[in-house]
Amino acid sequence: MMSISLALVFVVHVIIVVESSKTKGNVVQDSETYTKSWVVEIDGGAEMANKIAAENGFNYMGELHIGSGRKFYHFQLTESEEKAMKTDSPFSAKTQHLLSEPRVGYVEQQILRPRVRKSYSVPTDPLFSTQWNVLNTGQFDGQFIGNDLNVEPAWIQGYSGCNVTVAVVDDGLDIFHEDLFNNVVGKVIYDFVEGDLDPSSNNPWHGTSVGGIIGSIKDNYVCGVGIAYEVNLGGIALLGAGTDMNEASSLTFANNIVDIYSNSWGPSDDGVTVGGPGMLTTMALEAGVTEGRGGKGSIYVWANGNGGYDDDDCAADGYAISPYTISVGALGVYGSPSPFDEVCSAKLVTAYVTNPSGNSEVTSTTVGGGCTLSFGGTSAATPMVSGIIALTLEANPDLTWRDVQYLIVYTSNTEETNPTDSVTNGAGLVVSHQVGFGVIDAEAMVTRAQRWTNVPPQVVEEVTPTTVLGDATYGSPFETTIQYNGSIAHMEHVVVNMTVNAVSGKRGDIKIELMSPSETYSTLLSYRDNDNAAGGYFEWPFMSVMFWGENPAGQWRLRVTSRSNLTDIEYTIFNAKLYGVSTLPESVANIPDECHPNCSRGCSGEGSDNCDACSNLRNAYTLECIDTCPPGYTQRNGYCYNSTLPNEECFSPLKEKEEGSCVDAGFSDCCVGDDCEVFYPSFPSSCFCDALCNKYRDCCDDVSDTGCVQNNDTLAETIIPYISLGETDGVTTESVPFVDDGLSPPIRIQFPLGSQYQSEIYVGTNGYFTFAEFFDGYSPFLFDESTDLPIVAPFFTDIDISNGVGDINYEIHTRSTSEYAIFSSRFRYQ
Repeated sequence: MMSISLALVFVVHVIIVVESSKTKGNVVQDSETYTKSWVVEIDGGAEMANKIAAENGFNYMGELHIGSGRKFYHFQLTESEEKAMKTDSPFSAKTQHLLSEPRVGYVEQQILRPRVRKSYSVPTDPLFSTQWNVLNTGQFDGQFIGNDLNVEPAWIQGYSGCNVTVAVVDDGLDIFHEDLFNNVVGKVIYDFVEGDLDPSSNNPWHGTSVGGIIGSIKDNYVCGVGIAYEVNLGGIALLGAGTDMNEASSLTFANNIVDIYSNSWGPSDDGVTVGGPGMLTTMALEAGVTEGRGGKGSIYVWANGNGGYDDDDCAADGYAISPYTISVGALGVYGSPSPFDEVCSAKLVTAYVTNPSGNSEVTSTTVGGGCTLSFGGTSAATPMVSGIIALTLEANPDLTWRDVQYLIVYTSNTEETNPTDSVTNGAGLVVSHQVGFGVIDAEAMVTRAQRWTNVPPQVVEEVTPTTVLGDATYGSPFETTIQYNGSIAHMEHVVVNMTVNAVSGKRGDIKIELMSPSETYSTLLSYRDNDNAAGGYFEWPFMSVMFWGENPAGQWRLRVTSRSNLTDIEYTIFNAKLYGVSTLPESVANIPDECHPNCSRGCSGEGSDNCDACSNLRNAYTLECIDTCPPGYTQRNGYCYNSTLPNEECFSPLKEKEEGSCVDAGFSDCCVGDDCEVFYPSFPSSCFCDALCNKYRDCCDDVSDTGCVQNNDTLAETIIPYISLGETDGVTTESVPFVDDGLSPPIRIQFPLGSQYQSEIYVGTNGYFTFAEFFDGYSPFLFDESTDLPIVAPFFTDIDISNGVGDINYEIHTRSTSEYAIFSSRFRYQ
């Protein structure tokens, strides 16, 4: 069940058990409060449990469904019996009475044990100030302050993604990037392109930027900070080998470990392509939501697409319109959809990506240890949502995949968005094809998650329309009705499965609309100007989320329209499939008509601690809205918190590295000799001998082995600290000795990099050669001093130093100020 904050300052409580005389329980610790609840194991079923409860002065509260096969029941003291109980000691008499019952096995009086929340400190990462989508302090000339994802309040509440696992399914992941490495989980990395365990071998710049948004490490002086900065991060290289088999395997890879699969990919966004999952991948998605996460369901987050400039519609993207995926769009800081974003009836939510000029401006990691300030598209929006879901699952690990979708629907912020097509549906929810239910809100997600009750089982019912075959011509659209009188009372998704074909003219002239009994309109497919292809959509599942929460009983209307006198349309409707629940979910039913006066917008209950956000200040531990902070508390971003609390370290067994290895447990022994390439190895036979991870010992069997580095204390102690050049042109010189094996220690250089100018690093070696490396956001360049022209080269480059062992003098010059990047340079002599 969810954890609930009680009214004790900076203390959260969880229910644990007290030892009974029939069985050993957990050891009782100090500062525990005894409750009026008992857990009782009874042989005889609910009727017998109810009888025993009444005979012993308890109210029968129901069976505990904990999946053990044993029958446990919740008893609670009656009001009269409660008066005799002392809260500072166990009520032993009641326990003994229950134990004397012949049908009673295990008996435990429940206690509350204090748990201190993690403390909060403002990130010190050098690029944190550029992460306007995480914390908007007015980075755009003082405008749009507060238009962000509301992440910092979730951090202040104590959530960081600890023990939640997110797999980046993409072109791979630079697992050795310094801002990611300590969060990487070896059991959740694989390369389906090469068929090995290294997802970093094929320049995975895209996946590395996706991963950085989710899980960049906090306070390590590298790049920025991830939304879920203590998450378990996995990387699955798929792009380039996207067969149906590999896609299905990727989306179920380690699904007993992975909670969230973040997917910033899909069919081409050219306004022409129609594509979606094959049979195996479709089956994998369904298996994931039913079997993944121990039956709670894998959570699939998917990019909506970047085809807005080409009038694309994500209805043509079969991944984004699956009921099993969370379709994510991109939003500008000004509240309107990003210019490249696609309209879509399946779009659930958006995240901030573009600056006031409409250009992508998102800070993250990139390959080769670098940083970028210009990652973007729905590729960037998707991992933002994945990261916030990770915070949400930390707040309540019992959430199912459908609970997460409900939370997004009911907490997303519409006040900061301004789409041109928003409607209020029959359930009172504001929704649009442009922004879905709004921009995702981390504070509201984690706040409601703590009190959320799992939604009832999903009901799926199929309905056949009155007319299943027909045609439409210009000026004469076709309409049919669908009558629904089933058991669903609260809608989630609706899918219309149909074939629609342009028998003449072009496919882009087809539009499909659906109207619910509540008269909410949804465009299942909009016109696509660039789609001049003949043909149509064959057995295609057009999906909409715009009817969420409505009662679907009554008559639905479906309309197919052609906008050209050259295009005639034929269609076959197979069925309409409705998804929902037969009873209103408890946490939805508890939403009051009016929130507490101190709520600044939505709420999940009547008290101020149920506010999605407070109009003034909020206590970080009780979540109550308050006027002033308690004495000694720190005030930041509308929260009051105790900054002197000890920081509870996140311990994740999945991140533990195998002693003597450069990577996690589960990989083969390090390679030696010629098999191990220096600097950035090629990882033959799953080999992970890497000169970069020098904090792990004995990577190679013998220091004399070619291409291997002895990871000893001497080498580790000679690592040069970060060199910060500030905001003006600068020159610095460092003298770095070689070690006996011919390799210098890593030089990590942090320098300003202008978006309008080239910045260079000049490296001189006692006058024997001079060269420069230039970083443009994705790849470094080697400069030939004789021509001063950039030449593309690998990031790690062997340099012939003719004088052998000696000092290398590094002279670093900069010529601009607006960006930062991290470089790691190593040299060896031959």
